[in-house]
Amino acid sequence: MPFNIDPAKSQIIDTHFQEFLKETDYWQGKVLLDYSLMMHQAWRPILPLLPLGDDITVGDIGTGYGLLAAELAANLRLCVHGIDLDETYVDGARELSRRLGKQDIFQPGSSLEFQTGNICSIPCPDSSFEFTMVREVFQFVDDLELATSEIRRVTKPTGFVCVSDNDDGLFLSYPEPSEAFRRIHKAIEEEQASYGGDRKVGRKISTLLAQGGFSILAVSVIPEARHWTVTPQDPESTFMIHQIREAKERLVAARVIGADEFDDLVGELEREPTREQFRFNARVVVVGRKL
Repeated sequence: MPFNIDPAKSQIIDTHFQEFLKETDYWQGKVLLDYSLMMHQAWRPILPLLPLGDDITVGDIGTGYGLLAAELAANLRLCVHGIDLDETYVDGARELSRRLGKQDIFQPGSSLEFQTGNICSIPCPDSSFEFTMVREVFQFVDDLELATSEIRRVTKPTGFVCVSDNDDGLFLSYPEPSEAFRRIHKAIEEEQASYGGDRKVGRKISTLLAQGGFSILAVSVIPEARHWTVTPQDPESTFMIHQIREAKERLVAARVIGADEFDDLVGELEREPTREQFRFNARVVVVGRKL
């Protein structure tokens, strides 16, 4: 049954996450928080259309700082179990849920629990969840068949699953990205592919779920489009540069780019002039039911 998202609660959630973004000195966390807040604006209209309701258990695989978990527990009476690989994110999710709990925004009877874990070995018993959510995780997984099997294992009989991820084939911008950006992006794609990651996984999700024991109920995309003036001081540009710098060691280790070339390309990105920018991206969303 559709439910309503309380906009006052959403504002409180956003405010606390934005404050935490300013507090943390963990740059990967800053990038994730900034991205999560932007992405979640597009997800809010979608959540009430998903097969969610009171008195169910929800698994949020790849929970990050628990933004989705907090939103659901604020609007429905349910138990959310968030799982993420990064212990820093899990600790942050626990702290944010504690702060939000003091604001008395969670539905009576709701509970939030967070722990570290891998989607290919989910640390939960069989049939743990009536609804299992996986967002922005498949593109990093080297064994998608195993991940899908694990999702099916922890989902209750006839339970639901929602898997969403990006697909670089759905990205476009104007003006086109600079040569420096394209070269670094190609190196990141090659490095990700070296351990089985796939930046075009969005188009494959429905087939993976269908072959993994789920009936496909709905397939859609969540579009994201924006226009803004890009400057060297633009927070998104700053986060992007820091995120790219964080990747240097592993890109060089994977031999997809040399250290000197990497430094030269990042320097070019930092010197790019102020410009107007249009960007479009979309996430593939697949809802299924366990057979």
